[in-house]
Amino acid sequence: MNFLQNLIDLYSKNISNIFTVTGNISDIILVEQNNEISENKPSELLVQKFGENNHVVLYSPSRGFRYSSDYHKQEFFSYDKDLEQKHKLIFGLDYADSKYNIVSGLHHIKTLLEEYARLKKLKKDVKNLIIIIEDADIIFPNKPINQMGLDEKLIISSAREIFESSDFVSSNNMVVMLSKNFYALNEDIRDIPTLENIELNLPDQLERLRFIEYFSEKYHREFDQALIAEISLLSAGISLTNLKSILKEDSSSIKENISNEVSTIISRNMAGKVSVMETSHGYDAVIGYEKIKKELDKLKKRMFLSDKKLIWKGLMFTGPTGVGKDYILEAFIHEVHLPALKIGNLKSKWYGETLEIVEKLKRIVRSFGKVILVKTEADTMFADPENDNNHQTDRELMGVLLDWMGDDSDRGKIHWVFNTSRPQNLPTDFQRRVEIKIPILDLDGDDKWEFIKRMFDHFDIVVHNSEKDKFLDVTHGLSNSNLRDAIAEVAAERAISESPEDVNLSDVMQNVNFLIAEDARKEQTRHAVEYSTYKHLT
Repeated sequence: MNFLQNLIDLYSKNISNIFTVTGNISDIILVEQNNEISENKPSELLVQKFGENNHVVLYSPSRGFRYSSDYHKQEFFSYDKDLEQKHKLIFGLDYADSKYNIVSGLHHIKTLLEEYARLKKLKKDVKNLIIIIEDADIIFPNKPINQMGLDEKLIISSAREIFESSDFVSSNNMVVMLSKNFYALNEDIRDIPTLENIELNLPDQLERLRFIEYFSEKYHREFDQALIAEISLLSAGISLTNLKSILKEDSSSIKENISNEVSTIISRNMAGKVSVMETSHGYDAVIGYEKIKKELDKLKKRMFLSDKKLIWKGLMFTGPTGVGKDYILEAFIHEVHLPALKIGNLKSKWYGETLEIVEKLKRIVRSFGKVILVKTEADTMFADPENDNNHQTDRELMGVLLDWMGDDSDRGKIHWVFNTSRPQNLPTDFQRRVEIKIPILDLDGDDKWEFIKRMFDHFDIVVHNSEKDKFLDVTHGLSNSNLRDAIAEVAAERAISESPEDVNLSDVMQNVNFLIAEDARKEQTRHAVEYSTYKHLT
């Protein structure tokens, strides 16, 4: 109920009287009153709370206008003996005209506000009018003006005229617009100077735990405290409505069902642009890089410090192509034992949709206690906002992500992890927000020899330590990825040879050309060293 308290505080302090409530607006909210807990929708809570001392009117494009109760309507009509007759067109014969006709609906809003203002000048005991607009993103969709029809332009113009008028701004009447996404609303509506957005996030772990306890008691399901705690942790990212439907299932695999549901819902809500990241290997699978592992172990400990100022927010792995940055990143995620979400391409070609996607992502991410956000090949997504050649969606995405990464309220909760071969292509403001940069460079010496032996071992090919210098010589300049491919070539050559034992391993490897991108990799190595946070790793 934090959203409701925030709204009440802003309204009662005369900071604003026009609001949007956005986000998880269709979900269940638990309300405790007189030692009883009930399930409510956010719109129901608004009606209950403000209906105690005000008149509440609801408007939606599909259902038109309706008072929240006949009592409110009749009390309003009692202020003036002619009011009921005057308003027959609004609440009588012309009621249907406010359905499916937004222009007519806005006209009714304007008429009601003017009528309440007139009555208040005549009578001091007239209650305030609270108008709740449902499906506000349908009424005011976010479209560029050159794609709007005349009616759509008229709707935006009329709304701004109503909500920015001095009579409304100075009144105690209030308008609350409900939308699943703030950025789904038209930009001109979002830019109303007095508008305040109240965000309704997905339930956090404490809210989920409270709901599971309530459900267990109400439906006589025997969940012990350990299971309740585990379910509340696993169910991050889903609504209480979804959680309720899973808890109702009579299944012994409830934890697995919840994990599957979380993965499905996140992928579906984010249109496949974000997925739950699963890792299968830790540091024991990473050959060499002992200094890197030690440094990453320190960074892991810093993630759980009590002093949030010492907790890092951003980590980036840099290094040449093919060196194994993804593999080491995955090992780090595995060792940390925190949920991780992998971000794909958040950009959309549709106007304003990129901002909607990021807002959805924020809502999901903030429902976790602690979470890691992973973006590989960061340079492909984070375009430089100062470059005039960038598309509008690039600048839009970069701006909103920079704002988010710079939000210190998320420190200790959200950890950003990136990798890139081209750190020099990332904007300065982004680099400044990523405090830790770890260089991953090509293996050499004993570590490289161990890697070569391990790769040969995958194909049941034995190489001897006496061949070490020869193999290190013929593989000079090859990345870890190149080495894997070269050794696969050797295995293939042996597999098709009539005399496998006669195949000269080093000759086959030397014959494969992987040095086409050698100059580019040298440049990438130089940048990885240049951008490294720690000198001892270079």
